[in-house]
Amino acid sequence: MGWIRGVLLVLVWLSLTGRAGAEMPVQSIIALPGDLLQQSGTPMMLIDPQSGRILAANPAAIHFYGYSGEQLARMSIDQINSLDPAEVAAERQRALKEKRNYFVFPHRLANGEIRTMQVNSWPVQLNNGGKALFSVLIDVTGQPLARDQLLSYTGKLESMVEARNSELLQTQVRYTRMLMAALAVTLVVVLWLLVNVRRRRHAEKELTRQTILLSGLLDSIPDLVFFKDPQGVYLGCNLAFTHFVGRDRDRIVGRTDADLFGAELAAMFRSYDERMMRTGIPRSNEEEVRYPDGRQVLLDTLKAPLHDASGKLVGLLGISRDITARKQAEARIENLAFYDSLTQLPNRIQLNQRLPEVIQQLGVSGQHGVLLFIDLDYFKTINDVFGHATGDELLQIMAGRLRRHARERDILARLGGDEFVLVMTQLSNDEAIARADADQRIAELQRHMAMPVSLHAREVKLGCSVGAVLFGDTWEVHADLLKCADMAMYQAKDAGRGTCSWYEPALRERIEYRFTVGEELRHALRKDEFVLYLQPQVDGNGQICSFETLVRWQHPQRGLVLPGEFIPVAEENGLIAELGDWVLNHTCHLMAQHPRLHCSVNVSVRQFLHPEFLDRIDSLLRDHEIGASRLTLEVTESLLIADVEQVALKMQSLQQLGVRLSIDDFGTGYSSLAYLKRLPIDELKIDRDFVRDLPGDTSDASLVVLILAMARHLNLSVVAEGVENAEQAEFLRQHGCHYYQGYFYGRPQPIDSWLEVLDHARGVRPAAI
Repeated sequence: MGWIRGVLLVLVWLSLTGRAGAEMPVQSIIALPGDLLQQSGTPMMLIDPQSGRILAANPAAIHFYGYSGEQLARMSIDQINSLDPAEVAAERQRALKEKRNYFVFPHRLANGEIRTMQVNSWPVQLNNGGKALFSVLIDVTGQPLARDQLLSYTGKLESMVEARNSELLQTQVRYTRMLMAALAVTLVVVLWLLVNVRRRRHAEKELTRQTILLSGLLDSIPDLVFFKDPQGVYLGCNLAFTHFVGRDRDRIVGRTDADLFGAELAAMFRSYDERMMRTGIPRSNEEEVRYPDGRQVLLDTLKAPLHDASGKLVGLLGISRDITARKQAEARIENLAFYDSLTQLPNRIQLNQRLPEVIQQLGVSGQHGVLLFIDLDYFKTINDVFGHATGDELLQIMAGRLRRHARERDILARLGGDEFVLVMTQLSNDEAIARADADQRIAELQRHMAMPVSLHAREVKLGCSVGAVLFGDTWEVHADLLKCADMAMYQAKDAGRGTCSWYEPALRERIEYRFTVGEELRHALRKDEFVLYLQPQVDGNGQICSFETLVRWQHPQRGLVLPGEFIPVAEENGLIAELGDWVLNHTCHLMAQHPRLHCSVNVSVRQFLHPEFLDRIDSLLRDHEIGASRLTLEVTESLLIADVEQVALKMQSLQQLGVRLSIDDFGTGYSSLAYLKRLPIDELKIDRDFVRDLPGDTSDASLVVLILAMARHLNLSVVAEGVENAEQAEFLRQHGCHYYQGYFYGRPQPIDSWLEVLDHARGVRPAAI
């Protein structure tokens, strides 16, 4: 009987604490002894689940809320709850989602006082077959836990039966001498005993039924429930605890933690138990425990003292819940909040949190730091050509390379897209030394980033542009630090990509100007503010053979704007393809008006790789009724970072239309002899940087001679750009250059100026190059 009483007491306590779990079956609790409900010091109610009307309340509830029993019988729980219906519904939804069977509501007492109540509810079936909610209401602002009256009730019942038995014996002795009267009294007493025994057996049967019911409920709880005596010996547990330990109940009861978990864990558990029993205050701890099958779990364990009716400590109750999944979910949420999901690098949020700490540390140490704003060159083009899946894989590879250049105390983060930030910390106190150290590390980083990447049997070459800013403790706003590095990065891209630019105060004005240019550029395309200029290409005899069409911006306020000011902005803003199409369309229109004219047009990488580019060229040739051989398309070597096979196929299709193809700025990018052999091109254009110092610079001279020899071997025509004097022209002619372009032969001028020269020139050969 002692074990049964203990189970009854524990389940009542478990219900009051809300630790029983949310998935308890509907049971009848109306059959519980009336004394237990009436004598309990904890407020309890029966509530209609549909209307919220209070069907019954025990004296503790009447006393706590300050209403009479008749008043409560006429009220609904919503009249006591100070929340509006929407807030009540929200709390119920939270409880349902979190799988708990208790709610937390503010209740208003009769005297107007608001108390925060933990409402523990179970669905029950009444004896008449109706449904109700059995609710235990706990004042979480300090209301002590209700004691278990069931043991007291059982003791009273046994005392009453024993008293009646004693009285019967005394009655039998007293009336033995009176035969007739004794017989009558005996019959009455026997009859009374039979009724009393029947009642007692019924009570024992009901108690057994309720014990089985309550034990079943205890075993249905997914949390681990256990009981110990003050010495740490287990008195009982539920089924979940047996599964956790891997033992039957009879192999748990009577044993200690040392028998079940080993000395180390046992010592930890015992220290928690003793601290709780010493203070008498329930305590909650997170305990890391290893399951018998080797799984490591984290348990949230609540331990509370158990007292008998006299208040004597008889043991403790423990309830443990596996919170491993919850902690893992919290870790995942934190990872999503502060780390980039693709590269697992810190994201912008974490960078913004850590930068002020770095600045503060530099103020203490007097050292310098350098923030690098890193942007991958040509990534957008590769992403467009190969797709986002390949782009993501490439970002992971490049992030891995960046990790190798980040020291232990540095910060490496991905801001998004192809933008990264590397914060170099603990550099020298001397500004010049700190900058020199950073320059060396940046150079190593860019060399590593420019190495080819193999992706699905393709070789891709990228590189990165870097904006750098040196800082110390004088930077109060870290957002300005990022902005300045971003400005420097755009300056690096303007310098030709693959370079590094340091922030200077004057950069801010240039960046703001670029932003203004970008906005005005969109309007210019809509308002057709662009004009074509022509620059001639001549043969060895100085005869004009063709023209390169160049675009100028006729700005309404600033006048004629050169390409160097707006072409980089157009590339950054995604307008380069639209602008390139404008140039192509107007060039074809010009060629249709002047049948003797042959023209070369620059085509951007984004424009060339557009899926409809081939159809667009075919459409322009048909619409303007011009021969395709009169049109030469110039593409840069940066096109070769894309899929060479796709590029070669598109070039073959263009050649089948009759269009000529030229590699512009040859020698400055990614060309190789292997690529040139695979591409169906007609012409190479030597970049002006190699021509500028001819013939005096031996290195440039050797390189130009090599390019010309290679072109002869591949049967390609060669155009030298940037020819500005006779010495350069003569050197190129002697080594077999075919065509020349530069100020020595003519500057870019409006269309009408060159057409007039072309019409009056003698011996002009309009044949294609």
